[in-house]
Amino acid sequence: MSNEDYFTPRKINTSQIKNLMKGARNYLTHRESEFLESILSQSEWRKNLSIGQEQWLRKIEEKYTAENLKEMAHWAKKFSDEHR
Repeated sequence: MSNEDYFTPRKINTSQIKNLMKGARNYLTHRESEFLESILSQSEWRKNLSIGQEQWLRKIEEKYTAENLKEMAHWAKKFSDEHR
């Protein structure tokens, strides 16, 4: 991905954000969850993300890819009281 693509805000895709929230619901930080909820709310009156929102959304999307979520679930399953 080029820098231009990375910094070009896109239209708010509510179904994509809802899917991200659903898939990562057990792993999202409070701040990430609030940010995604804010974008969903904002989509009612604003069509595009700001540059800052785009950058943060991309970081969240990269953090919670299907592969990363699978690894997180595997780690959580293997983690037990013995590891504390």
